[in-house]
Amino acid sequence: MNKYILISQVAKTGSPDMSGAAVAMAVVSDGELIEYEVNDPGAGSIVGNIYKGLVTNVFSGTQSCFVNIGRERNAVLYAGDVSPAAGSPGERPIETLVRPGQPLVVQVQRDAFGEKGAHVTTKISLPGKYAVLLPGSTQCAVSRRITDPRENGRLRDIASGILPEGCGLIMRTEAAGVPADSIAADVAALKERLADMRENESHAKIPGCIHSERDFYREILFRALENDVARVITDDRVSYRELLSKAGAHNPDISYKIQHYGEPWPLFAFHGVQHDIDNLRQRKLWLKCGAYVTFDHTEALTVVDVNTGKYNGAGDPRETVLRVNSEAVVETARQLKLRDIGGIIVIDALRMNVTADQRAVIAVLESELAKDRQKTFVAGFTRIGLIEMTRKKAKAGILPPQDDQLI
Repeated sequence: MNKYILISQVAKTGSPDMSGAAVAMAVVSDGELIEYEVNDPGAGSIVGNIYKGLVTNVFSGTQSCFVNIGRERNAVLYAGDVSPAAGSPGERPIETLVRPGQPLVVQVQRDAFGEKGAHVTTKISLPGKYAVLLPGSTQCAVSRRITDPRENGRLRDIASGILPEGCGLIMRTEAAGVPADSIAADVAALKERLADMRENESHAKIPGCIHSERDFYREILFRALENDVARVITDDRVSYRELLSKAGAHNPDISYKIQHYGEPWPLFAFHGVQHDIDNLRQRKLWLKCGAYVTFDHTEALTVVDVNTGKYNGAGDPRETVLRVNSEAVVETARQLKLRDIGGIIVIDALRMNVTADQRAVIAVLESELAKDRQKTFVAGFTRIGLIEMTRKKAKAGILPPQDDQLI
C-alpha cells in the first residue's frame, strides 16, 4: 500500500492568516499528488444537495425553468431533467410539466458558475459506497465499468434481492468483489437517509434544503476503505477527532488507519506535495522536458496551449513534437482532475502532420483520463490541429488568476 490521504488546515483565499481556515485534503500516491480538495463550509459545493424549491419562471423557448432554492441565483431545470414522477413519461414541453409557483423537490447536479445558476434535476439519487439509491425509479443496473459477466450477474442478483420498494438501484464499480452483506448494509444506510430526507421535506419551508449530501469526512472514510490506502494523516485536531468518531461507527472499523501528525514541519511539505498544490493556481506549468503548458478559462471552455519553451529536442523535429505533446496531454489530464475543471476543453498542441503520431498522443491522453472518476470524452484532433474533449462539469474547480485580455 502506497497511497496516503493527507488532511491539513489551510488559509482561505484572501485571508492573511489561519483565522479564516478551511480544511484541505490531498491524496498522494508514490509521492505524487493525484487529488486535491478544499472543504470550506462557508463557500463549498452544493452538488448532491436536495432542496424543496419553488418554480419562478418557465421558458418554452429554451425548454427550461428557474427554481428558487434559496441561493443567490435561481437554479435552472431543463425539461429533460424532469422525472416521470414529477410529470408524465415521454418527452413533453416544459410548460406542461411545471408551472410558476409550483413547489418542486430538486437535486443539484452542477454548482453555479459565472452568471449561471446551479443546474438541478428532479431525478433524485443518493450515492453510497457500493450502491446508488434512486427514489421513484424502477432501474436496477450495474456500473458499466464492471465488465466481468459473472461479477455483473452476481451484483444484479444481489441488487434484485435487496431492492427497496419504490426505488431503483445502481451497483457502483466499488461493489466489485464485495460481500453481499456489506452491500446490503450500505443500501440500508441509504434507506435511512431517504427516510430522513422525506421527513425533512414534510416540515421544510420553501425554499429550503432538505438533504445535504456533502459530508467531507464521510467521503474520506469511504476512500480509506480502499485496500491501497495505507493511512489517513491529519495535523488538525478537529479533523482527527471527527474522523475517529465516524471511523469507530463504520463497518468495518478503520480507525487504525487514522493518524495524527504532530511534527513541526508542514504536513503537505513533509510529504513533498506543497509545490504541486501551489502550482494549482498557476497559469503556466513547466513539463519535465523543458516545454510548458498554459491554462486559460472562459465561462464556455478551457484552453490549454502547448509551447516548446526550453526544449530543443534531439535533432528530429517529429520526435520533438511527439515528446512535447505526449508530456503535455499527461499533465493536462492530471491538472483537469486536480483542479476539477469541467466543460469543453481545447488543447492547442504542437502541429503534427503524421496521423500515427496524432493517434499515439490521443492514446496517451485517453489512458491518463481513464484514471479520472469524472466522465470524459475525447473527440480527437480537429482539421486545424486542436484536440477537443469534454469533462463532466459539476463544481467551479480551482481556477488561476486570469488576464482580462484573455477573457
